[in-house]
Amino acid sequence: MLNKCIERLEEKEDRLMRLEKAINPLLDNDQVALTFILDNVINTKLKTMAESWPFLKPVNKKMVKDYYNIIKRPMDLETIVKKVSSHKYHSRHEFLVDVQQILENCILYNGKDSPFTQKAEAIVLVCRATLDEYDEHLTQLESKIAAAHERAMQEDDSAWLGVDEENYTIAEPDHMSFAGSPDNIYFKGNVEDYDYVDVEGGGLGFGDVLSPPPKIR
Repeated sequence: MLNKCIERLEEKEDRLMRLEKAINPLLDNDQVALTFILDNVINTKLKTMAESWPFLKPVNKKMVKDYYNIIKRPMDLETIVKKVSSHKYHSRHEFLVDVQQILENCILYNGKDSPFTQKAEAIVLVCRATLDEYDEHLTQLESKIAAAHERAMQEDDSAWLGVDEENYTIAEPDHMSFAGSPDNIYFKGNVEDYDYVDVEGGGLGFGDVLSPPPKIR
C-alpha cells in the first residue's frame, strides 16, 4: 500500500509539472520565443519613440493627485516591460490590450484632442505595425502555446478522473463506529479488562478512557 501511495504521489507530481509547463512560460521554448519578440517590440521600438516619454513610467500620484481616482486600470510602458519579462503575455493580443490601455487612459483623463493623446495614438500605431511584421512567426507560436496549455489541462483532468475511478483512499478505519456496535463482543471484553478510577463518583463513560494501558500477554 505504501509503494502504491508513493507511486500515486509521483504521478501527481508529474502531472503538475506538465501543467506548470503549459502555464509557466519559463519552462516552454515557444513562450520564451514569444517573450523575446514582445521584448524587442517594447524596448527597441515603443520606448525609443520620441512620443513615448509621458508613458515611460507610472503616473506619479503625488504630482497628479486625482489621476487614480479617474483611471481604474493604469498602464505604462515600464509596467508592460515587467509583464513581458515575467512571461505574463501568451499572445500578441494580450500585449496589445495593455498598449491600447495607455491610449484609452489618456483619452479618458486628457481628452481626445490632447497632445498627450496624439502621442499615445502614435505608440499604438507603431505597436500594431511592428507586431504585423512578426505576424507569421507570432501566429505559429501562439498556436503552439495555446495547444500546449489545452493539452496539459486535458491530461491533468483525465489523470485526476482516473484516480477517482480507481478509488484509492487512504483513511483511518472507523474504529469508533466498529467499537460502538452492540455486536462487538471483542471490544466489550477488552473494555472490561481496563483499570480506571471514577474520580467524581459519577460513573465513567467510554469518552473518559483516554489512554488505556497496553495489555501484557
